[in-house]
Amino acid sequence: MKNAEKYAAVVVNRKIAAVDRIFHYTIPEDLSEEVKIGSVVSIPFGHQFLEGIVVDLPHTVERKDLKPILSLVSPRPLFSRELLLLSRWMADTYLCPWVTALQAMLPAGLTLTGKMPQKALVKRYFLKPMPEDFHPTAKQRQVVDYLSVHNGATAQDLKLQDFSEAVLSLLCQKGIVNMQKSPLFAEEAQHDITGADLNPEQDNAYQSIKKEMTGQKRPLLLFGVTGSGKTEIYLRLIADMVAGGKQVILLVPEIALSPQMLAMMEKRLNLKIAVLHSALTQSQRRITWQKIAQSEYSVVMGARSAIFAPVPNLGLIIIDEEQEGGYKQDHTPCFHALEVAKERCRLTDAFLLLGSATPSVESYYHTQLGTYALATLEQRYYGAQLPQTAIVDMRQELRNGNRSIFSDLLKEEIALRLEQKEQVLLFLNRRGYHTFFSCRSCGHVIVCPHCAIPMTYHQNDLSLKCHYCGKKVQPPKVCPACGSNAIRFFGTGTQRVEQEIKSMFPQANVARLDYDVAEKRGSRETIYQEMQQGKIDILVGTQMIAKGLDFANVTLAAIIAADLSLFLPDWRASERTYQLITQMVGRAGRREKPGFAVIQTYHPDSAVVQAAAAQDYFSFYQDEIENRKAHFYPPFSHLLLILLSSCDRPALIETAAAFSFYLEQHLQDQANICGPSPASWEKMKDRYRRQILIKGQDAELLRQAVLFAEQELQTKQILVKDLLIHIEPDPMSIF
Repeated sequence: MKNAEKYAAVVVNRKIAAVDRIFHYTIPEDLSEEVKIGSVVSIPFGHQFLEGIVVDLPHTVERKDLKPILSLVSPRPLFSRELLLLSRWMADTYLCPWVTALQAMLPAGLTLTGKMPQKALVKRYFLKPMPEDFHPTAKQRQVVDYLSVHNGATAQDLKLQDFSEAVLSLLCQKGIVNMQKSPLFAEEAQHDITGADLNPEQDNAYQSIKKEMTGQKRPLLLFGVTGSGKTEIYLRLIADMVAGGKQVILLVPEIALSPQMLAMMEKRLNLKIAVLHSALTQSQRRITWQKIAQSEYSVVMGARSAIFAPVPNLGLIIIDEEQEGGYKQDHTPCFHALEVAKERCRLTDAFLLLGSATPSVESYYHTQLGTYALATLEQRYYGAQLPQTAIVDMRQELRNGNRSIFSDLLKEEIALRLEQKEQVLLFLNRRGYHTFFSCRSCGHVIVCPHCAIPMTYHQNDLSLKCHYCGKKVQPPKVCPACGSNAIRFFGTGTQRVEQEIKSMFPQANVARLDYDVAEKRGSRETIYQEMQQGKIDILVGTQMIAKGLDFANVTLAAIIAADLSLFLPDWRASERTYQLITQMVGRAGRREKPGFAVIQTYHPDSAVVQAAAAQDYFSFYQDEIENRKAHFYPPFSHLLLILLSSCDRPALIETAAAFSFYLEQHLQDQANICGPSPASWEKMKDRYRRQILIKGQDAELLRQAVLFAEQELQTKQILVKDLLIHIEPDPMSIF
């Protein structure tokens, strides 16, 4: 009797709107047990052979003339049913093809083809039974003796023993040694548990969280001052969850925080912990991802994309420093890890815990509405007091004749800390040596020819660089506009701070941590270890050093220019400034030694600066929430940013105007449309850019309006030939 035919619902691996739907295929009998939901299969599609992702196995389909699946591409499913549902939600929420959302879930190096590149595999050598007539040479005997003790040694192991590839190849040819390619797995160290007691305040927060977990199960915000011991509560909850047979995802916003958090968890928990972040090689990420899917890890830690870790039995998601903009992806799909986490918890009945010393305005507003639960920590864990702070008016420094980037007070405090063998953090949220290159005669600024953005001077290679497209040029000796030789550097970056502090304190060991340094693999970990070991006296950096790092001997933290982010033309400028200052101040005096913070500013009377210096979140929040309400910004509205770009500026202006017209036609005064207007940087990578911002209370209405406008442009053939449309629901910034 012929078996009943089986069917597969498949999403085609093509990021094209025309094929962004489900197609049905029959499953051949020889593949009927192997094809599962989440499998990647090879399918005939028109005149091509493509990959497809099986999203369902329906019992019946309406069409009868279906083509069969050709073969199975991935040896095991790449997606669980839960991740497929999550990807569908992402596609709808962030207005992208379903296959784009699916690819976003996979680590770099693992594609929807499911194929494992050769570089993800490692050569291992195994000794076979030796025939009696084999008479090895001296070099061959050394290899055989080594493998008899280290059977399965890698090619790298053998290379370290100075065994040549020629000798290994000959032994393989003779059948003495067998070479196999297998996945490379990192060695996993085991650590003993060393318990840590919770103080009464921590225990109250811990019990509140446990109660919410078994009660309403709302997302919970753990709001604790810097150094209050939020991580201790994380560790206790992770241990509880794993003991109950569940798995945990822990997100951190900056890769710089990973070594510290991992070291702390490994010290305290006898668990297998997977780490996913962009500094791993593609091979490492790919293999770790596959081991997570096989339940080989109890805890997964990483940055934004770790939210998609394929843990089979998820029980808890922790988002540390939940306010950070790094949790929002700025390219398609423009997802926010917090929103994805909420949906994933809904799908799996897992619990979501958010932690911060400076919560986002939206998250704290949710606690006031009751949609989030709240637990607070108002005291530092080790009994240390919050740092004393000094706000320095840099205008007065100029009047006093000090034209340095360091105030007199800061110089004195640095000298004192060095004398006392204590460490210093200097924060400036701008990398490079000087921020721009300008002519004092005519005011001409050197801008990137492709992006129309001021280029930044970098001292290490004496070049001007564009931080957007990477263009690099040599600084001109005369002004290209007027010919004057009065062309100079202006502004200050982390490289200049580093150089000047070295000149001022030549006896100090000074290091820098910013994006330029962090690009080098392993640099973050090295700096972290050297700070812990006391080898670095002064660490200069961007926001990489302002959050989450916990160094016991840091007693002085300084913000070189607190005004840099305060007056950006962006609706989050005040919030970001408050968060950065507060977080940076909180790095000092986290143990028994008292801390001190210096805030240098040209606007010492700013309410934001004053609130941050006092670590007074509540006064900041009250001012900010009123301002948001008055101007109809989140949490009182949803935003949707549309960025249109083209090399043809006149055609782009016309198309953007048409796009705005169709938006208005669909919205019918149910939302505010701002624009079209030139983007903050109107030209980037030789493309002109115009943006439209929509503000409204109904997020779904905004999404439907965009889809309608896109369809109308296509129908009426108004689209510019090279037009690119970038759509970002709920952007973190419009700057």
